[in-house]
Amino acid sequence: MKVILLKDIGRVGKRDEVKEVADGYALNFLIPRGLAQEASEENLRESENRKQISENARREDGARFALLAKQLASEKITIQVRVNKQGHLYEHITAQKIVNEIKNKYNIDIAVDMIMLDKPIREAKVEKVEIKLGSHRVISTVEIVPI
Repeated sequence: MKVILLKDIGRVGKRDEVKEVADGYALNFLIPRGLAQEASEENLRESENRKQISENARREDGARFALLAKQLASEKITIQVRVNKQGHLYEHITAQKIVNEIKNKYNIDIAVDMIMLDKPIREAKVEKVEIKLGSHRVISTVEIVPI
């Protein structure tokens, strides 16, 4: 039976691929669990539309990430943090804080795992941080400013 895979399935195929599988495997396992659908003409057209939409979204993300990479390389990310009398931070600066600051400044959502931060920043200083934006890698300057 020919099916269109709706999710990546190990040893069978990747999402939106059309595969020939055993009838019992398709009818008793893949289709009831929402992992595949029968490869009818209508479903094939929908699958092609999904492929085009995801390809367009990937291209748009690549263009946005290229622009953001230029901006991050040339500008500083400034994070203001409260400090005590000795100058120690009340909170650590984590990758999540850096992501939030990028979102506030550039209005672009990026994933936390794109920030390559070995350990949280624990003092007010200027730190170089590597950021992976798709195929782009950029070293950005993060400045921690006490308030």
